[in-house]
Amino acid sequence: MTHLYELDATVVFQPIGQAEQTFKVVRQMPAERGTPQYRIRSCQTGQERVAEEAHLKSAPASQ
Repeated sequence: MTHLYELDATVVFQPIGQAEQTFKVVRQMPAERGTPQYRIRSCQTGQERVAEEAHLKSAPASQ
């Protein structure tokens, strides 16, 4: 399975109950349950987390 987002790509992720945030892809991870995963780092806080590809979208070019 191939990953949609490359390293250093800027993506948008919306944690449950929070506003959308921009993140940078820092690592492509193996698929789990058939879905590619990523290690992402918040552009605002530097916090890292793991997110499934289905929960990410491309950030607008201006970000």
